[in-house]
Amino acid sequence: MYSLRDLREQLAEVTGDVDRCVAVLAENLTSAHLRITHAQRDDGRSREAITRARRGLGRRA
Repeated sequence: MYSLRDLREQLAEVTGDVDRCVAVLAENLTSAHLRITHAQRDDGRSREAITRARRGLGRRA
């Protein structure tokens, strides 16, 4: 069974809405930093991906 969050994440991924995907994933940052980083990187947003990865590692962007 899928949670509402899972469905919102899938919708964002299917529609290619990276910003919405980031917003949904950011709701649970403990496990989401890597997935957010990959989504931004795959969308050609390397600078944002690096910033997000540093946040996930607890470093200043």
